[in-house]
Amino acid sequence: IDDNSSIDISKLTDAEKAKVIFEIEGPDSYDEIITLKDFSSDRTYTFENITPYQLLKAKYKGGEPTDRDKRLIENLLIDQKLNPGVVNVLISYVLKTNDEQLKKSYVETIAGQWKRAGIETVEDAMKITEREHKKLRNIIKKNKEKQNESKKDDTKNLPVWFNKQNNEIEKTSKEEVEELDKLLKELV
Repeated sequence: IDDNSSIDISKLTDAEKAKVIFEIEGPDSYDEIITLKDFSSDRTYTFENITPYQLLKAKYKGGEPTDRDKRLIENLLIDQKLNPGVVNVLISYVLKTNDEQLKKSYVETIAGQWKRAGIETVEDAMKITEREHKKLRNIIKKNKEKQNESKKDDTKNLPVWFNKQNNEIEKTSKEEVEELDKLLKELV
């Protein structure tokens, strides 16, 4: 599509609309994306004003996103009919929480959850990611607390004879050490 031609979006197929949304609209260059990403005090503005393709390209440090990642994003736009800004939040959230990996099943699970929850705006998507992140942190914290408690419980659950035997072994060991010392002195 030329810069001089106009597009009547109503005449485009879903796939063509997604391509327009995915690749054509938004800032013109990688440098503009970086400026928006790095210097925008309002992340909402950034998510709303770049396309998912441009966000992916920025995450690839200017390189071309893989075909698999592009198909995944197109699927979110066409099949799930998610708003491009919402897709941008989803991409950022998944990459941040999943060690910079876009796993299709994980992304689609979250997209389905958001679709069922009626997430249609960038603000809604950002709120749900914050809420989910807090839940995840609380779960991790509780699991760590449980692990610490179970370690304490492990020592409480030892049989009565265990501690007695250890004390006896220590007493016996001291006596044996003294006897061995005597024997060594006699040998030397």
